[in-house]
Amino acid sequence: LYMTTAYTWSKGINFSEDDGGIAIPINVGLNRAQMSDNRNHVFTSSYMYQLPFGKGKRLVHSGPAAQILGGWELQGVVSMMSGTWFTPSVAGVVNAPGTADRPNFIAPVRYLNNRGPGQKYFDPASFAIPAQNTLGNAGRNIIRGPAFYNWDFALHRTFQFSERYNLTFRFESFNFTNTPHYSNPNANAQSPQFGEINGAEQDQRQFQLGLTLRF
Repeated sequence: LYMTTAYTWSKGINFSEDDGGIAIPINVGLNRAQMSDNRNHVFTSSYMYQLPFGKGKRLVHSGPAAQILGGWELQGVVSMMSGTWFTPSVAGVVNAPGTADRPNFIAPVRYLNNRGPGQKYFDPASFAIPAQNTLGNAGRNIIRGPAFYNWDFALHRTFQFSERYNLTFRFESFNFTNTPHYSNPNANAQSPQFGEINGAEQDQRQFQLGLTLRF
């Protein structure tokens, strides 16, 4: 059994993303926030387990059972990450060219963790539309999107025909549990869909089979 495990706890802060521009130049302080692609918690574990059956192994050394069970190997990668950060927005409120519009931030964000049309991931009541020609006080990247969970799984077996030839059969699955990886919610505070998640990455569960001949 082989295993590697890594956990990262991070907090990256900047004033703008890599496009080099500040969204609100008339109030620079509102731009200071966590980076949009900063996942505060990242856990990754990979493993490889050779099943203890068959010739030379601890269990079932011979006979039909050894022929059936021997030579199998399990592999996989498990990933768990907190969500990415994004910014609430409005449009047509502040009359300042080159300045992004923001809503007012009136209460701490309350996460409801719902998904789908008509279901709110967070409570929109945390924000309000500012008066016309005023700049909302909501900061940049103050809402965190849904977390990411993924398990890639593989099953291998090697058939040894001689010292020179062996054949490896591979069964591999990406996103083995078919876990949805949701997009961030709608960030437009003026939209009826504000706070709703209506999309996901197109990375549904996939299977593939393979044969590798080595000589």
